Amino acid sequence: MTLKENKELKLNTINNIDCLEGYKLLEDNSIDLIIADPPYNLSKSSTHWKWNNEVKNIGFGGKWNITNEDWDDISFDDYWKFSTSWILESKRVLKPTGSIWVFGTYHNIGIFNVLFQTTGIEIINEIIWYKRNAFPNLSNRRFTASHEDF
Repeated sequence: MTLKENKELKLNTINNIDCLEGYKLLEDNSIDLIIADPPYNLSKSSTHWKWNNEVKNIGFGGKWNITNEDWDDISFDDYWKFSTSWILESKRVLKPTGSIWVFGTYHNIGIFNVLFQTTGIEIINEIIWYKRNAFPNLSNRRFTASHEDF
């Protein structure tokens, strides 16, 4: 039986479904807290950078490779439409006293800021998550971002 057929969502349960489909199952003003970690839309590089995992540099964490993923490579227009959709649905299901926390980077957090303001969602705080072992700067052509916003 699907969630929609069941029409009863259990509290404190994780449901692995598309957020826009999941929102359809929720009543207006029924949620206290939304924690969103939408795609950052960063899979845009024309080359596949790789880090030599044999190099031991302090603070870079474990092994990793940069990859381009289709789910994270969205045109700006489609990203804007998707973001508008989930933000409007978030506003619909949030209680008037509810909160929404959105993870992002400097690549996408500005979009959410504008959409929150245009949809009437009040921005109360910005929290900076300082990352001590941030993603390394492979090209040495830009500053290393050592934080995420939410």
